Amino acid sequence: YFRYTDPRVPLARTDLARLRGDPEPQGVADGPRLAVVLRFTLPPSTYATMLLRELTKQSTDLTHQLELNQPHVAPTSAEHAKEE
Repeated sequence: YFRYTDPRVPLARTDLARLRGDPEPQGVADGPRLAVVLRFTLPPSTYATMLLRELTKQSTDLTHQLELNQPHVAPTSAEHAKEE
């Protein structure tokens, strides 16, 4: 893992950046944000998304995946009180 400050700065070097000879992104020692960097090699016909879903215990159900694409709307204070 490493710490960083600017969420707009790439956290990993892309294949294109490697071809251009760009350096590997460096963390900021006292950065307020924390990033986890995973490096792995998968055999042919396997998918990194499935590996990440297994690691994070995310559902592969279609309904769940569609919900992930919906914009997040924070509950109003009345809705929040109703949930409690």
